Amino acid sequence: MRDFSIAAVIVAIVLGIAIGFFTPLGGVVLDRLGTWWSPAPEETPVPESMSMKGEDIAQELAEFLVRSQRDDGSFFLRWKCAGSTCELVPEERNIFGYAAFGLAMVATSTGNEKLQEASQRSMARMLELCQGISQTCSYNFFPLLHALRSTKDGVYRAALLKAASSTLSNVRSSSIEASAGGRQFSKMRVLYTLTKNDYYPNFLRAVADNVLGRWPDEIKGDVLYTTSDGYDVRLYMPLIASDLFLATYHATGDEKYLNEVQAFFKEANISRNLPAFGWERGMEAVVQSMEGLLALSRIEAVPPAEQDAYAEEARTIMREILKWQYDSEKNSLFDGSNSIVTGVLIRGDYSGVNYKNTGLNGRVAGLLTADIFSEESFDVVGAP
Repeated sequence: MRDFSIAAVIVAIVLGIAIGFFTPLGGVVLDRLGTWWSPAPEETPVPESMSMKGEDIAQELAEFLVRSQRDDGSFFLRWKCAGSTCELVPEERNIFGYAAFGLAMVATSTGNEKLQEASQRSMARMLELCQGISQTCSYNFFPLLHALRSTKDGVYRAALLKAASSTLSNVRSSSIEASAGGRQFSKMRVLYTLTKNDYYPNFLRAVADNVLGRWPDEIKGDVLYTTSDGYDVRLYMPLIASDLFLATYHATGDEKYLNEVQAFFKEANISRNLPAFGWERGMEAVVQSMEGLLALSRIEAVPPAEQDAYAEEARTIMREILKWQYDSEKNSLFDGSNSIVTGVLIRGDYSGVNYKNTGLNGRVAGLLTADIFSEESFDVVGAP
């Protein structure tokens, strides 16, 4: 019986092959036999997920900033990337505050001597420039503020106060949207803290009330996206919410401005719409949104559950940026230099020319030292 069974199987296979050459049915049989007989195709390997703590990414970004530093302590503004190379763009401007700020924040949090030495050189250069042109004090306002808080040295307080005239001039000569993008209103809030001059909160209140009268429909800029609830989000709205409204709330204590910030971030759902912020100015709005969300997560007047929600929204945005735009040694998008691509918010297409803005890298580095980010694990390998 066993011999008969084996013979029957052999005959069936032979007949199937024979039929396969002459009939459509046989083609199906042969196809099935071929599928069974052939080895399984090799699967395309999926990149192994690589997670890093926020504080470790912050240190890598700080080291990138050191490589972007000039001999005099200032910083190049950006790198231009194409293919597998990135080159420094030789722009002669003295606007390097955010690069210096991020470096200073990481140097302080890690105690790394190399970073501290580089940070001290940048601070010395800023003070030197500030002595000559007050506008440079305003350009480099936030690293000077960090230095004042860290050292209590009056030289930094003097530099910040010297920035007052330039800051006011910038606000008066620019649109509200542009001023918010430059965080001019946050500077005015700090100047109020330093001087207790009521001019600043009164000025902030007048500007904020003017904006509230036309918010959100008359804010400048194209509509980036419309939420499922029909809420139109424009480019400058997160900048105004994070800068003007928050600064006015802190300077005046009036919760109507805080309520407007909260309402905006609840409506905007920025973490779900990141591709809409598709160019470098949009990247600035996204980073400033994280700064605003971080601030909301620390305000005592905000209920704890909502503080947690704002912190998680900020982390979600950070996860997406690091997942898709962190050009690292282990996931090289261009040159693998452990830095963030900032020219556009990209989703897997790294074929064209892009940029790495040192200021934006500095702002992200500074954010990553905050408690809601530093111990968090982030996936730094984008989906294939």
